[in-house]
Amino acid sequence: MKKNKKILTNLLRFFFYKKINSFLKKNNYLIIYRHGKAIGDHICLTGVISKIYENNLKIIIFSNYIEFFLNNPKVYKSFNLNKPLNKIIFLKILQIFEGERIKSYRSKINNTSDEFFVKFLPKDTHFGLAHAHHFDLKMNKDDFKNEIYFSKEEIDHYEKKFNLPKNFAVIHSEAKQSLTSNKNWGHNRIQDVVNSINSVKWIQLGVKGEYEIKNTYRKIFNTNFRELGFILSKCEFLVSMEGMFNHYASVFKKKNFLIHLGFMNEEQIYYPNNVLIHKNPSLKCYPCFLFKCSKHFELCENELTSEYVIKIIKNELKKD
Repeated sequence: MKKNKKILTNLLRFFFYKKINSFLKKNNYLIIYRHGKAIGDHICLTGVISKIYENNLKIIIFSNYIEFFLNNPKVYKSFNLNKPLNKIIFLKILQIFEGERIKSYRSKINNTSDEFFVKFLPKDTHFGLAHAHHFDLKMNKDDFKNEIYFSKEEIDHYEKKFNLPKNFAVIHSEAKQSLTSNKNWGHNRIQDVVNSINSVKWIQLGVKGEYEIKNTYRKIFNTNFRELGFILSKCEFLVSMEGMFNHYASVFKKKNFLIHLGFMNEEQIYYPNNVLIHKNPSLKCYPCFLFKCSKHFELCENELTSEYVIKIIKNELKKD
């Protein structure tokens, strides 16, 4: 059965690959697709789109997180790969005819069983560009910025729905750990930050089941990603760990106290709005790229302590 599928795929590609990509090129279309559970990757795709748009291409997006591309004037059309029929049919077709005008926003470097793929790219490659290194983009970390667009109707709706205070800060209790636990600083230390910096109206964002931080002004769980972005757009600053919040905060240029445990290097997760908090010189394997590494836990216990992080945040806030 697998052999027959492979033969059919090869035949389809042989007869139609050039015709399809030539048609797209002639009509100035570029299709980019991404399917997967890595939310931050989809946010970073918006930054890649921003650069590609300079070439006056009609950009068509296929994604299972289509909400990040709504109202984007640089996206000609978007298709939701969460719809079962779209996933079954479109994703397979895109994979078969991937080429000059159909591109997958996914690295061509396969992860090893132990190490993250960015290890094998130039060390100054921004993570948002790491999945697009086969796109031949002339772009670096200083140019890279993610983009999300809200309609006036959305903004009006979210303002009424959330009734946010005038001044507040965002925090989350734990980093996503499905890929690696080496980004997670620990909810007990996050709790220490909230307890010690108690003049701030902290709003915790996240999902039900995550550690609920005590002494917060408010908890807002299980928002959709548009709502989450709106809340970030209204905060004064946030405290986050490496991952989705870091990429999302860059959209709104919000000061982000980023607690960085050295899974990747500083250039790969760089945004100009970040205040990087780390002790990476103390981490012997930095940058690590290992999915499992006990040295990160030792770093948190012995070097990147609650007291160290709290001191940096307090000192920085005094400057404002």
